[in-house]
Amino acid sequence: MIGYWFPPVFARQACLVLAAALLGLAPGAIAQQTAHALADLERVALAHARAQTAGMRGRVEIEAIGLDPRTRLAPCSRAVAATAPGTRLWGRTSVLVHCKDPGGWSIHVPITVRVHAPVVVTTRALGRGERIGEADVTSRVMDLTRLPLGVLGDSGQAVGKTSVAALPAGTTLRPDMLRGAIIVTQGQQVKIVYVGEGFEVAGEGRALNNAAQHAPVQVKTRSGRVIKGIASEPGVVEVR
Repeated sequence: MIGYWFPPVFARQACLVLAAALLGLAPGAIAQQTAHALADLERVALAHARAQTAGMRGRVEIEAIGLDPRTRLAPCSRAVAATAPGTRLWGRTSVLVHCKDPGGWSIHVPITVRVHAPVVVTTRALGRGERIGEADVTSRVMDLTRLPLGVLGDSGQAVGKTSVAALPAGTTLRPDMLRGAIIVTQGQQVKIVYVGEGFEVAGEGRALNNAAQHAPVQVKTRSGRVIKGIASEPGVVEVR
């Protein structure tokens, strides 16, 4: 009797084909049954991402980008998701899914997070140092993940302030683009309020610089002494 020797790889493939034929399955079906479903990994990742972004303002949209269909992982009875250290669920990102079974695996599942919320934009071009009125800004819903961090979400945060630089129409506003309205002007006679623990004393002086609310200002008192304080209200400087 003549014997035949097959390399291990071909022998394994032959066994799979034979088993599939005996079970009435198409070749490759057994191999597919031994891999963890990719759709389940995406489901676990999306559920985790939704829980982590539940407190974000605006309307949050999350979708799976899709794993490489050639990905093969052993079946797992305990697949859990976590946010990898340093990962921010914002824009194009990923969620780490880990198998808790003995000898388990880990995989990054790519997702996209979009956050749609109102932002403040200019309705016209503004010059440097120009005071912003109600008609100069409007609210528009945009995807925050495509914008710089810290954009304003309420028109009230911009009205009454002045622009630090020239701003084209349609600019999404950030705090660093604006300066608070001037409430103390250089040369103005101001009320000085000295505030300490358990006491408050008022006096008068002359402001030596312009200042927005909560901004520092120097004041020359009637005695000629120069002191530093904070512009607390129009025409009022608080010294602590």
